[in-house]
Amino acid sequence: MELDAFDCSGLIPDPALADFLTEQGDLPTAWRLCERADWLLLLATAAGVPRPVIVSIACDLIEDVARARAGALLSEGVGAEAWQLAKLWSRGVASSRECWAAGFRAKRHDGATDLDAACAEVALACDGDAALAYYTDQAHAARAVGLLDGTLDLAERVRARLRIADVAAGLMRRALTSLPPERASVLPAHDSTPPAVVSRSGLRDAQAITH
Repeated sequence: MELDAFDCSGLIPDPALADFLTEQGDLPTAWRLCERADWLLLLATAAGVPRPVIVSIACDLIEDVARARAGALLSEGVGAEAWQLAKLWSRGVASSRECWAAGFRAKRHDGATDLDAACAEVALACDGDAALAYYTDQAHAARAVGLLDGTLDLAERVRARLRIADVAAGLMRRALTSLPPERASVLPAHDSTPPAVVSRSGLRDAQAITH
């Protein structure tokens, strides 16, 4: 698929982000210039980047912000349990049910801070079974990061953890499957493999976008 024909804005449930993608003209430019870490995580989520990776990044950004604040510790507060369980889930230890329960407890707490709310959202992102469209629409991990203040360059930290080639390949696969059959080109041979493993054909497509 040619660069000028690759439009992933229709896959993005956030109208402001979809408009930003259209304004930038191409995905690599948008990825490079985007200053919002939550938008970058939403793009990665829509691309089908493995959910434990998304949750792990969000957990680390929450921890980075907590450490940057004097006296803000994730071992304290109503969100601590939710954050800790989300971190464990990203490593394959905790269950989704445990994370959701902790997330809802933190979300409903009257004295929750913005960090607590972010911890609640990232715990609710611990779902490995939801359909991709639904998971992207809920965007709990991206919402978690969006609740954090801008004291750190969180967007650059996201870019350091994710490759644009992987995000582009995932979004291209979804864009291709949304085309009418007569317009869709042949999909990558390994479209059903975990998104972290980019097929050779998908990698060629992504490299074409980035050059």
